[in-house]
Formats: sequence, structure tokens, C-alpha cells
Amino acid sequence: MTRPALSNAKSPEELLEMVRSAVKQYDRGKVIIASDFDESRWKENQIPEKETLDSVAPTHPLIIRRICGHIAVANTEALKRIPDTWKGVDRKTGIMKEDVPLNLSRIFPPDENKVREGLKKAIKKANSLGITSIHEIVKLQSAKFYEELSDDELTLNVQLYIPVNDLGGVRQPNFQFTRIRFGGVKIFADGSIGARTAANTFAYRDDPDNKGKLMYSEQTLEKFVKDAEESGIQLMIHAIGNRAIRQVLDAFCKYVKKGNPCRHRIEHCELIDECDIRQIEKLGIVVSMQPNFIFLWSQHGGMYERVLGKRYRTNNPVALLKNRDIIVAFGSDSMPLSPLLGIEGTVNAPFDCQRMRMEEAIACYTKNSAIAGFSFDNEGEIKEGKDANFVVFDQESKKVCQTFYRGCCVFTV
Repeated sequence: MTRPALSNAKSPEELLEMVRSAVKQYDRGKVIIASDFDESRWKENQIPEKETLDSVAPTHPLIIRRICGHIAVANTEALKRIPDTWKGVDRKTGIMKEDVPLNLSRIFPPDENKVREGLKKAIKKANSLGITSIHEIVKLQSAKFYEELSDDELTLNVQLYIPVNDLGGVRQPNFQFTRIRFGGVKIFADGSIGARTAANTFAYRDDPDNKGKLMYSEQTLEKFVKDAEESGIQLMIHAIGNRAIRQVLDAFCKYVKKGNPCRHRIEHCELIDECDIRQIEKLGIVVSMQPNFIFLWSQHGGMYERVLGKRYRTNNPVALLKNRDIIVAFGSDSMPLSPLLGIEGTVNAPFDCQRMRMEEAIACYTKNSAIAGFSFDNEGEIKEGKDANFVVFDQESKKVCQTFYRGCCVFTV
């Protein structure tokens, strides 16, 4: 919320113009990180590389990161500051996949006051979109920024999931949570479709030698699950491609107790096979999915069709999974942060396996997400005895009119 935003760029030229304008606001030599471009929506799906970025920011370290967060491009000055120990960096083109894009704040630590400013803006933005509760992935050292907010500033229920690498394994964090809750541990089993790093059993249509990338060995992933079961910690495991989903389910099969009392969940679950749907149903695994992806990329001629071929017809089968008695929780992954966009995505989805009625979609954002996060005793439905977290929605204009958090109006048009 405090960095240059590239989501409205409709072409590489527009992106570069946005960056060129942003550079003027930064002192010479200051690091610039601009986020959320989506080249899949451009006529030419070509990402600008290092030399092009050098031309608009010759004296600033500059990084542009894709909306998915799994791929970014650095200019020459930025590459000088990225140690050789980081993997997935092509120093010739400046293109970086997975490790660096997902850890930019480690390599280029942001000013803490900027973080505080951005967090306050983000909470207000969320309230304006009808959001009263979030499941957020945050490095442990950043939890303090939530904890120090006043009651007037913290107008969301916040449940944090800490990346496994940040904790050095699956374990309880050494941190005193008072105003927010510790939800569990986040693990990446693969990458993203946009970065062509989601791990599949089939090759990408536009990259025939590439089937994506698994982040961990079977043994390591199994240890994570075993440790989680022994310590009673919920896992949210990012798995998009069918090969990654299968690897995760194999680990779950070995160690998850009957009924999945920890409510371990698979995040995204975009390209799942039928046999694995049966396995999820059998184990009682929760799936956390993002119907805004359907809106953005699942339409005819969109990114999924271009990179997946015929397989794209079965992407994000949110309705199919829900109809199989599986808990389907909806979120946005901040791509973008908007439940209403996600509801539109599934209500008007191109394929039956993705299409829900509005009431069903709302239940996935409310009741099912609360069940997934063990908070259904307090939220997730309008009922006596529960927190008065609710939204006034104009169905005709499809806009949020008011948002209430614990009985107080925190947003009004």
C-alpha cells in the first residue's frame, strides 16, 4: 500500500511509464519495489527484463514483482545487492523465480514506519471491501506490527500463519500473541501457474520442457506433517499443480489422524485430479481456494487456456469440490483483495465445475472460512451470541455499503 502499484498497467509500455514516474519520488540510490503487474492480460505477454529496467532506473535498485508473488525482475543495481546464495536468479535477464520474490523483505528490509503506515491503509481497504477477518501469512518478526495497533486501528480479526522456513520447522512460535491469533504454519509445496513453477505431471503448453517445481522432497514434507500432528499445529500447504497436490496428500495419508482434527488445508488446489479429490474427501482435508483466479484467468483465451491447453477446463473446480462434501473456504490471496470479485468469478464461471450460486459463494467466504480457521464459534454467520461482524451489501449495484466489526460501523459509503 506504500509502494508503486503496477496492477493497472495494460502493456509493458504502461508499466515502464509507471516506474519512470515512481523513480522521480525516490532519492538517488534508494531501493524501489513495484508490485502486482500481470503480463497475462497484455497483448504481448512479454515481461520486461533487466536491460529495459536499467533504462528507466539506471541509478536505483529496482525490482518489479508479478501479482502472484512467485516471479520478479531486477535491474543491474538491484542484482548487485542480492547475494549469490539466493536460488532461482538469472543474472543475465534479471528474472527471478520463487526464493527471491517470496523473500524481498528479507533482502531489502522495509522501513518499519512504512510497514505501520501500509498496514493501517490495508486494514481500511479490507473493511471497505466488506472484510472483517483475515488469515494472513506473516514472518514472525512482523507480528508485532499487528499487536501494537490500537482498538480503533485493528478493525479485523487476524489469524497469522508463519512460514515454515521462518520458524526453522513446524513448531510453536516463541511469541506472545495477545490481540491476534496464531493459526498455524505455512508451507509452499510448489510455485504458481503464472511463473510456470506450479508442479504438474504434464508440461506447460508454452514451455514444453517444463513441468514446474516441487519445493521439498517427499521425506521433508512428510516430516513437516508428522511434526504438525505431534504438536497439534494446523498446516496450510500451498499446492497448485496436480503433482504437488499428490505429494501433499501422500504425506497427509501417512500421518493425519482420522477426521483431520488439526484441519490441515491445501491452499489453491487449482489443478487437482479426480483420484485426489476422493483422497481429500476421505481424509477430511480442508481446501482454501480463490475464485477471483477464475475471474482473472479462466475465461476463454485467458492465461490458463494459453499455458495449460485443454487441461484449463478443469482448473479451480470450486463447485465440484464443494458438492463432494469437502469444506471449501474462499479467500483472495490479495490478487486482488476483493471477495465481491471472487463471488462474481464463481457465479459467472465458464465451466460447471467452477460455478456456484451467490449464496453458496458467500457461505464459502464466511461460514466455511471460519470453520477452516477454528473461529466458527465466534464468527462466520449472523447469529445471537456471535460477534456482530457483518456487511450491508447492495445487490443491485454489487457494492459494499457498510461494514460492521464487533457491532461498530468501520466503513460506510
